[in-house]
Amino acid sequence: MRTRGRVTVMAALFSALSLTAFAQSAVAASPAPQPADKTSPWQVSQGSASASGTHTNKPLVFFQRITVEGEFKNTGSGCSTLWFQWGDESGASFEKSASSCGPGTVPVKAQADVPVSGNSFVYICKGTEDVKDCGSRVLIS
Repeated sequence: MRTRGRVTVMAALFSALSLTAFAQSAVAASPAPQPADKTSPWQVSQGSASASGTHTNKPLVFFQRITVEGEFKNTGSGCSTLWFQWGDESGASFEKSASSCGPGTVPVKAQADVPVSGNSFVYICKGTEDVKDCGSRVLIS
């Protein structure tokens, strides 16, 4: 009888310890919270054209979602275009966001999912068709 009592107590103790260990491992296995979205200002210019606004970077698993909003202004008589370069040099895609030939103001809104390891930029180029004669690029990732 005495042995049976010890076995019962040992079994109960073992069960309690196992349950505690299981509960702790379940808590440890919960996913870590995602970092918060980050919103920052941006501003670029080239000749008589300028643009400014904000970009919000939302962390995803292997990517980040970049959302850009702002305004593009041209005060001169020539054509200028606001461009986005999404991703790094090796796999970059270029997006024409806004163009103006002559004075005017155009709203800017763009969004892309880019690899976390890549860099994305915004810049203004003269003309409307290519990225050959451009001002300084501003990092937005």
